[in-house]
Amino acid sequence: MNFLPKFCRKIHERFRNLLFFSGMTLYAAVALWCCGVIHYQPLFPSPWITAPLLFLYSGAVTASIFFHRKFRAGIGIGAGVTLLIAVLWFTCMKPSDRRDWQPSCARIPEVEFHPDKRTVTVKNIRDFHYRSVSDFDVRYLTQTYPLDGVREVDYAIVHWDGMELIGHVILSFAFDDGRRLAFSAETRVEKGDPTRFLAGIYRQYEIIFILATEEDVFQLRTNHRHEDVFLYPTTTSRKHSALLLEDLLRRSADLKKHPRFYNTITFNCTSSLYPSIRKINPTFCGSFEMLFNGVSDFVAYRSGWLRSGRPGETFEEYKKRHYANPHVDKLTDPPDYSARIRTGF
Repeated sequence: MNFLPKFCRKIHERFRNLLFFSGMTLYAAVALWCCGVIHYQPLFPSPWITAPLLFLYSGAVTASIFFHRKFRAGIGIGAGVTLLIAVLWFTCMKPSDRRDWQPSCARIPEVEFHPDKRTVTVKNIRDFHYRSVSDFDVRYLTQTYPLDGVREVDYAIVHWDGMELIGHVILSFAFDDGRRLAFSAETRVEKGDPTRFLAGIYRQYEIIFILATEEDVFQLRTNHRHEDVFLYPTTTSRKHSALLLEDLLRRSADLKKHPRFYNTITFNCTSSLYPSIRKINPTFCGSFEMLFNGVSDFVAYRSGWLRSGRPGETFEEYKKRHYANPHVDKLTDPPDYSARIRTGF
């Protein structure tokens, strides 16, 4: 007769323990994130103040977790302080367009649409001439493009240091007159400030949508950084290619008025493309795999966005055929650069 009440009490106790454990895990995760906030966005610039504050906070959180039975109020106090840090951080941090930027990201493209002519004039198209990664001539172009003259869009992914799961995505738009315009979403970094993975989570960088020639954005990576560049044709129609470019141009110009923070996970070189991709494919919602954007070319190939390979060809063979570096990395400023990196096509 007492079996049911005992069973119910046991289930209730286990559910309460599970709920408590889940809450403590969430509390610990948010507190760990707040440690990063204190480190990367200190209230006081001196490390002699920041380091003790970080030590005290992390020690207090650890004590409140492990000694919660003796000091029950500790959890409430720790959670309150954690919430306060998070709210203050989100409230006080504002992106800016005015910093001492590195030359590669100093200028945001300026865009002027001419609806009556269906053309767009783009200023500050990056066209640097590189002799090495650090030795280059700063050059910018102003070009007018016909929106109805967009022929196709190619998809590029860049790997470095042998990392296959992480990559950088670049789109390149081709026009009927032979010109190409590359789009690359990148961290906007101040002079002397290196790009770091964790710092990108804590609002250390703004994002910039760079519009550039292929000789700039690809040649920098193939010939000077010696990164691995893979370039693929897509199945995007002319109409959708133009629509995608138009939306990216509008969003790029909008960053001048409304700067945004770069985020290593949620708003990076790949995820920042999602709003524009939804313009041509409203059902697109990304996938868990895309957290590792180095495999985004495989996801795009599987979904049918990349042009299909040869009969019986595996994706590994397909990817190897679209490896751009061997065709250009031994050459200096080839006049047919765009054609050479498409040899695999």
